[in-house]
Amino acid sequence: MPLNGGGSKKIKETLKRVLTDLCYNKEHLRGAF
Repeated sequence: MPLNGGGSKKIKETLKRVLTDLCYNKEHLRGAF
């Protein structure tokens, strides 16, 4: 499995999704409290 090319793109997309989830959860928690 190559680390460069499609692999790194998938990792970047995963990190982006995780960051988006974290930001959403932070806003959600702020609204809950």
